[in-house]
Amino acid sequence: MSLSDSAEMMGKSSGNGFSVGLGLTNECNLACAHCYRDTGRIDRLSLDDVRRVCENVPVGSVNLGTGENGLHPEFHAILEYLRERGTMVALTSNGYTAAVLNDDELRSFADVEFSLDFATEREQDSWRGPGNWRLVLDQTARALRLGVSVTIIAVMMRTNYDKLPEIGALAARHGANFRVNVYQPVKTDAFSLDYEQFWAGFQRLLESCPLAVCNEPIVRAILDSTLYRADAEEAPSVSRRRAMCSPASIGRSEMLAWPNLKNGERRLSSRRLFASWSEFRSSARIVA
Repeated sequence: MSLSDSAEMMGKSSGNGFSVGLGLTNECNLACAHCYRDTGRIDRLSLDDVRRVCENVPVGSVNLGTGENGLHPEFHAILEYLRERGTMVALTSNGYTAAVLNDDELRSFADVEFSLDFATEREQDSWRGPGNWRLVLDQTARALRLGVSVTIIAVMMRTNYDKLPEIGALAARHGANFRVNVYQPVKTDAFSLDYEQFWAGFQRLLESCPLAVCNEPIVRAILDSTLYRADAEEAPSVSRRRAMCSPASIGRSEMLAWPNLKNGERRLSSRRLFASWSEFRSSARIVA
């Protein structure tokens, strides 16, 4: 079977196409201690490479991540190509790439994710580099002003596992969504969570933020179990399908169930703490 035949079959089975992650380059203007990218060499995907992918695989949307894509010499041309073919594009950045985009380019993104691992300027700049805190918040405000959805993304690791609720509250105050990735050791396990830190971090997060989607397998398995066993009278809105919801990605979804992991217990509290992300934002402005 030819590549074009395979692409046609995949297109028929995938609806609007695949969501593809493209790391145009591993270059970065920062040197974060926990980063997984290869710093021993520079790797890039060319505009021709991107064209070949899009012509042979049914691509419906693209996330540009890995390094800082704005450092790629063909970045603006690649972005224009994706826009012209009608591909939905999202960006993950430390703020630099958003800053090199003009307003029209930035406005074309479906979503922009900014990395923020601490809730104070001193800690963030000490971790990622001087000025990064202000850059992230400035570009967050700019993107939102242009009508672009913004997500603050934090890496949960031993240096910040107990500070995630504060980052979530910060994101809410600035009108952004909040997503958490658990640190995965690639170059070093120096920032890996031990068992107690992992659950202590998620306990604080579960008790402080509304929940939307979880791809963290251990947490998801436990929440699946607790939500599934919940009494229908106590939590009538919780179904087997809703049991897929949990804390590793926090966004604009309405969530009626609130898992509560106090004192080592794993049980469901059906109390409606926050009906929606916008309600959480309003609360965060008051209590944070």
